[in-house]
Amino acid sequence: MRDDRKRPLAKAGELQAEQVVPVLGAYGVQRVVSSSSKRCWTTVSPYADVADLYVEVTADLSEEDATAKGVETIVHEVLQRPEPVVLCTHRPVLPHVYDALGVRDPKLEPGSMMVVHHRRGQVVGLELHEA
Repeated sequence: MRDDRKRPLAKAGELQAEQVVPVLGAYGVQRVVSSSSKRCWTTVSPYADVADLYVEVTADLSEEDATAKGVETIVHEVLQRPEPVVLCTHRPVLPHVYDALGVRDPKLEPGSMMVVHHRRGQVVGLELHEA
């Protein structure tokens, strides 16, 4: 059995990764944090390349290794930072992200994203961007 963490993006995913570059640029994303799974970090790599940023990869956001506590730690750290950050993770991990944010599940479709606006560690608004 193949290691799913090494699975590449499908062709549609590659196109979506390119299409998200101007969206992330419009938000001025200055930090990129991703699951250590290949399909996740390759989703945010086109933006990181254009913005000359390093992709911080962590197993704590991966489908295989994420825990509620690990995700909560990452989300809370991001909420304390002033710069715009993108987190890339997997559908099975999203419930942990939503719990850490204190928001309801917006039922994101594959390839979609949610923008979280926050002030002083508190979520003040959400935007959904469909694929």
